[in-house]
Amino acid sequence: MSTAQSTEPEPTPDIAALEARVAALEQALAAEQARRVYHEHILANVNDAIIVVDLSFHIQAWNPAAERIYGWTAAEVIGQRLGELLQARYFDTTDRMAAFAELEQNGVWIGRGAHRHRDGHEVIIESSVRHLRDETGTVVGIVGINRDITARHQVMEALQVSEARFRLAVDHLPFPFVIYDADLRFQYVNAAMIQMAKRPEHELLGRRDEEVFAEGFTKEYLPLLRAAATSHVVQRGECTALGNYGTYYVEVVYVPLLDAAGALQQVLAIAQNLTARVEAEAALKRSEANLRALFDSALQAQFLLDTEYRVLAFNRVAAVAIKRISQMDIQVGDSILTYVNPANREGFIANYERCLAGEAISHEQQIIYPNGQAEWYDVAYMPVYRDGDQNILGVAFSALNISARKEAEQALAKREAELAGIIDSAMDAIITVDAERRIVLFNHAAEQMFG
Repeated sequence: MSTAQSTEPEPTPDIAALEARVAALEQALAAEQARRVYHEHILANVNDAIIVVDLSFHIQAWNPAAERIYGWTAAEVIGQRLGELLQARYFDTTDRMAAFAELEQNGVWIGRGAHRHRDGHEVIIESSVRHLRDETGTVVGIVGINRDITARHQVMEALQVSEARFRLAVDHLPFPFVIYDADLRFQYVNAAMIQMAKRPEHELLGRRDEEVFAEGFTKEYLPLLRAAATSHVVQRGECTALGNYGTYYVEVVYVPLLDAAGALQQVLAIAQNLTARVEAEAALKRSEANLRALFDSALQAQFLLDTEYRVLAFNRVAAVAIKRISQMDIQVGDSILTYVNPANREGFIANYERCLAGEAISHEQQIIYPNGQAEWYDVAYMPVYRDGDQNILGVAFSALNISARKEAEQALAKREAELAGIIDSAMDAIITVDAERRIVLFNHAAEQMFG
């Protein structure tokens, strides 16, 4: 009985090697196809336009993002010259040739420009352009990755306009305005701050207050700035700054600016220069002190009254006179009618109302004190006008004691009467004439002698 033998020939070594090679090639092809599909999938789904041109700048590839950004389909642009299609306008270099020269020198060019859309409007693009090389390293084309930054560019332009307007506005503020960074270094100073600091801008930016100004200048306001930075709470206060060019009085406000996480980003500072106001207030106080000294040194009692009879001011003589008349101490805000003798009140009110109507009044008046003593006063009512118009704000009332003058007048009158009696009783004729020979005295004896 015999065993059956296989009739199929065994593969020769050459055939086996060939089959293995074919299998490897098929596997490599499948992997390459998978990579191509993967890459095409990536190119189809990226948001940036990817454009490939040959060395003559004819378009070879145009991905879906390029279609969305520029408006042309790949079928419409393949084979067209890129420059003629997009008509690029460069922002970062002078022109297309300058960009190409940088690409040749560095192997890459990155910049921004404006490209034409299919409908004619410009798209603002941020580009990254590189050489495309084959497996031998030979440059066979150029690939560009273009990102549409139109919206961002518009926002940046609006921000730049806003910043320019902001700078223009704060540069014309009459008071210093400063922006500090998180390290409390000068980040921005306006023209008023530069003028007050008496230093150019470059000597301020990037430096801290204590690096620029002497301790006497920063001693009072620097703690407020640091408190705003550490507490994240607005700080304000009035400070005195002693500088090489004089003393400044300022009101400062520090406003901390925080990010979303609560971290300090900047501190805004506004310094209102109060120097002129403080100096004016000091001068006014000196003037008021001088006026008060004159007011108190006057011989007559003086009162300043408003339109409702309220006392606004009075001098020392007035206070003494009121004490003698009423046995009370007069106070600012009191009604002057409280201190007027009831017997004289009606006349005082009548004169007061006439004065408020614009009439100046003066007359002599006798006042009887509680102890029965009588004294004479020269009293005056003067309307007080507001500066620059005819509106009457009140009445200036004064009373000068003229009792001594009255007594002297009465004594003189008595003496004159006595002399007149003696002259009239004389036995001799007495005649007196003035410088123009007019008779001023002709006694009784002269009348009898000359008829």
